[in-house]
Amino acid sequence: MQEIPSEVLGEILSRLPAESLLRFRCVCKAWRRTIDDPIFIKLHVHRQLLEVQDSSNGVGQLILRGDLDTQLYSLPMESLNSDGAKIVKAAFLKNSPLESYGEAKSPVGSCNGVLLISQSKGINFLWNPLIREFHRLPPLKLVSKKSRGLYHSVSGLGYNSAADDYKVVRIAQVFDPRDRSFKSDGGVQSEVGLLEED
Repeated sequence: MQEIPSEVLGEILSRLPAESLLRFRCVCKAWRRTIDDPIFIKLHVHRQLLEVQDSSNGVGQLILRGDLDTQLYSLPMESLNSDGAKIVKAAFLKNSPLESYGEAKSPVGSCNGVLLISQSKGINFLWNPLIREFHRLPPLKLVSKKSRGLYHSVSGLGYNSAADDYKVVRIAQVFDPRDRSFKSDGGVQSEVGLLEED
């Protein structure tokens, strides 16, 4: 049998759901190389986003966390597109690599299918549930040594198309006991590149 040209293979594979691509990575080394290629990944994400925008049935998933537990749940978007009120059941996200970290996890940002998950102790993770990969982010030094104490921080995730890179941003405010108010302690503290190889 004649081999399929890599350009044609990439075009065909880029139209498939991520779950199928996970299985097809095992077919042969050439397919794995194609599927793992950063250019292919960008093409696939772009096609999936266009499909969601063009879709009238709300293709996609919501990621939710319960108030009383540490579990994350997945809910199909199409279950929310009915005219009448309806009770829907969210599926527990099984085999999450984050389960072993215990305690409450909150999705605080998402971009192109990548989720920023935060824990109460300030530990952040990047997680792509479709390809089942996650990275624990290094601790961010948000608060200066001189102002250790009560502080409030917010986190977010975005994509810089000019640099072709994802960014995690955290902003902290430290409580000043003299003024009894929160004040900025250096503003935006960190950006983390996600597409760069270590």
